[in-house]
Amino acid sequence: KKLVNSAPSLAASRMSSSRQRTEVRVRAVETAEKVAEELPDTVLDVRNLSKAFKIRGKRPWQSADFVAVDDVTLEIGAGVILGLLGPNGAGKTTPLSLLQGLRRPTSGTVTLFGGSPLDARNRQHLGTTPQETALPDTLRAGEVIDYVGGHFVDRVPTADLAAEFGLGD
Repeated sequence: KKLVNSAPSLAASRMSSSRQRTEVRVRAVETAEKVAEELPDTVLDVRNLSKAFKIRGKRPWQSADFVAVDDVTLEIGAGVILGLLGPNGAGKTTPLSLLQGLRRPTSGTVTLFGGSPLDARNRQHLGTTPQETALPDTLRAGEVIDYVGGHFVDRVPTADLAAEFGLGD
């Protein structure tokens, strides 16, 4: 009897959850379309980019430069997806840190969304995933969503996003 009586409310709950997921997706698509209209045709322009690190030896004459990025030039247009593949130490992380404005190049230029990657406004539409996160293991899913959501001007409410991934309640 309880199962029969709860069936309509369960179905209504599923429909409501499905409707919420659809609304979240629609909001995400509308936001992406709005952002795409504002972006320049070239989102990343790298010219003759190089980065060298000083390697210090035990004695001053044993010091040397280690070149991690050597004269890279590339242009990435809006809507392009790019992946960097290679073994450890191949030089994938250093260019990404230069593109994000986390490091300064030894030489060359990086233009991100029409400006310097050192300017936070130009990094606003850039999405990256760090190799390692520094979030405490004790954080709950909602707390992580709140933390990450704090980086966005027009964020999706925590409960809606949690429900989208089955993390509600």
